[in-house]
Amino acid sequence: MSTDRKKGVAVVGAGVLIIINQLGTLSGIGRPRGVPPYEVLWYLVQNAGQLNLYVLGTGVFAIGVLLLLRKLNGKIPAALVAIVLTAILVVLTGWQSRGVVLVSDMGAIAQVGLDFHIPAVPLDSLRDIVVRGGAVALLSLIEMVSVAKALGIATGQRIDPSREFVAQGLASIASGFFRGIPAGGSPSRSAVNYNSGAQTRVAAGVSGVFVLLAVLAFSRLIGYIPTAALAGVLIVSAYRMIDRGHIRLTWQSRMSSRIVLSVTFLSTLILPLHIAIYLGALLSIGIYLFQSSHLKISYLIQESDGAFTEYSTDEILQRKPEFALVNVEGALYFAAAEDLEIYLDQLIEADIPVIILRLRRMQLIASTGVTALEGLIRYARKQGTSIILCGVSEKASQALTSSGIQELLGDDHIFSADRKLFASTQAALARANELLSGSASESK
Repeated sequence: MSTDRKKGVAVVGAGVLIIINQLGTLSGIGRPRGVPPYEVLWYLVQNAGQLNLYVLGTGVFAIGVLLLLRKLNGKIPAALVAIVLTAILVVLTGWQSRGVVLVSDMGAIAQVGLDFHIPAVPLDSLRDIVVRGGAVALLSLIEMVSVAKALGIATGQRIDPSREFVAQGLASIASGFFRGIPAGGSPSRSAVNYNSGAQTRVAAGVSGVFVLLAVLAFSRLIGYIPTAALAGVLIVSAYRMIDRGHIRLTWQSRMSSRIVLSVTFLSTLILPLHIAIYLGALLSIGIYLFQSSHLKISYLIQESDGAFTEYSTDEILQRKPEFALVNVEGALYFAAAEDLEIYLDQLIEADIPVIILRLRRMQLIASTGVTALEGLIRYARKQGTSIILCGVSEKASQALTSSGIQELLGDDHIFSADRKLFASTQAALARANELLSGSASESK
């Protein structure tokens, strides 16, 4: 599954988790700590009678203001305005005495500032930090690439994912020395910057400076913010992470995409998020390896007008021609080598005198593939079948030379790929006719 789409499945799962984890704060019921998301949902259902309408009204008010402002004008800092208005509402109505929790109720607010320090990493916690940190990094990279690609399409800019990865990694490292959180791409913040006319990355830096100054100047007022309002803002932001169009497109594409989508999404509800992310990534890799383990092999015939027509491989065995032009596409490594061995064994056993392997669409020839190819050539020679290779790329030629196949076949049986399509194929066909003519003359 490609990260060129707006959101990855892991991002969607993270969005669902955020929503589930904020429902307790939004409703005033609370939620158990350290349990899977499905247990949180079950807990909320079992304790629905504890619903606090004042807390729920506070959160719904913040969500309503946020959505309304975003609909009116995308340049308005809707989240900030919604939180401020909700805080004023709670203070004026006195809802804090009716169960609405404020930030100040959660303890003293630490003074915000830049505090350089060197993180202490206990050796006994190193394994857990690496595992969970790797999942956070993977999720952050998916989100960052999604945002960068989306903005790149809108602006016409070309995005270099490698540079973006390095930049995000350096930013996260620097953040760790100032007690910050890992760096990542933000769809909402990026959209606001873009809609506000930002031209360079300096805009994000300037925005950060203003936020820091605002927090330093108004740190006391932060205590009046209702936690239900923060939950409402988080729920809206998380909902925007769930790209329904991408989910629909993924579901309608291929069965393998459906499997990855379903397993990754369900695992986010049952397993810890970092394990779900790794599971989805490993599943994607596994499916890719399974799909790439099969070569696409077809039978080419040159028609009277010089054009080539592609047929299924069964046509060769049915026609039993004097020579077979076989087009091979894919990656010839250990998982796919068996496909080639089985197919060529059938052709050799069918007593086809000459077999031409067109390798122009061969993306990779690994050591196991080279070994399999060498064994097939030796077996074909014992059976009186000649093997000709055409469309051989420079990298494939190096592999054939180093493995001894070049010497085994001879230069007159290997034709390098040419810029002109089918040029090497035509040369291989000419060589096949020469071999057949020579065999016919010897039989006479």
